Amino acid sequence: MNIAVHYRVGTRSFRSFLLVVSLFSSMVGGLRSSFAIPALDGSQSVRAQYELQKQEVLADFGARITEEFKVDPRLLKRTSFWFDIYALYGDTKQVIHHSRYPWIVYEVIDTTAELESGKGPLWLRRDRGNKRAK
Repeated sequence: MNIAVHYRVGTRSFRSFLLVVSLFSSMVGGLRSSFAIPALDGSQSVRAQYELQKQEVLADFGARITEEFKVDPRLLKRTSFWFDIYALYGDTKQVIHHSRYPWIVYEVIDTTAELESGKGPLWLRRDRGNKRAK
């Protein structure tokens, strides 16, 4: 089984991704805004609204992305995964996913307890959270 916590993307797909995320950010008023955070509570209607808006942005509903930076259909699932990473999950979440197919998410681990109530400097508490996820 291929499992990864971190994943690299190619330069072109990453540039496309950044452009798409910036468009989404301007559309909803910022990443992890009041729109994005409620999607984590499992509410079907909020989650469906998030998914619908995400698909509109990835499809470039406003024709704001030049042809050079359009998301290649072969990279759509991968781009959608990274979109979720930056829009839904904060610094306290560790996403365990397939290493070759990152859109297959096995588990999301919340490391808030390690960061807020742990002892030592922030870098050490973050390291403890990362070790817990691995």
